[in-house]
Amino acid sequence: MKVTLRETVLVRRSLADCFRYLKDFSTIEQWDPGVYRAEKLTPGVVEVGAEFMLQLNLSGRRVPMMYQLIACDDNTRLILEGDNETLHALDTLTFVTIEPDLTEITYEACLTLKNLPQWLRPAMMPALHKLGKKAVNGLRAALEYPVSAPVPRWSSTLKDRLVPVSYTHLTLPTNREV
Repeated sequence: MKVTLRETVLVRRSLADCFRYLKDFSTIEQWDPGVYRAEKLTPGVVEVGAEFMLQLNLSGRRVPMMYQLIACDDNTRLILEGDNETLHALDTLTFVTIEPDLTEITYEACLTLKNLPQWLRPAMMPALHKLGKKAVNGLRAALEYPVSAPVPRWSSTLKDRLVPVSYTHLTLPTNREV
């Protein structure tokens, strides 16, 4: 069964920062809820041919998947290919500067679910689209600078003030001479 997912997100960060972050595909575990772990296998700088090992979250199971960076058009496009016994993925990320600190990222995943019959496609599509939306929202959250420090809620502040202070661990000085 073949499926193509395509999501676009605007990120308040420079194109160069976004591209540099995503070029190292091991960062995917920080923003894609479908990925449990990711690591870069190839030593040195990330360039075409770099390999990554992902542990996917599939139906509550950890499923390994090898990925390779197959194309890298400087600051405009990344293409990665992933494969395991149940899934083949061709992921394309494209980058467009909207403003100096505003970047549009389009994430397209062409998935081939190897062992899933075509008749199950209608049932799978809503879940796949939901996962794609969660991934790009996670990407935005991972890339954008925090707007401001969180403001403590009054209930948290009150609870902090109600915590009893224990003095049992303090040692008081004495005036005795030895």
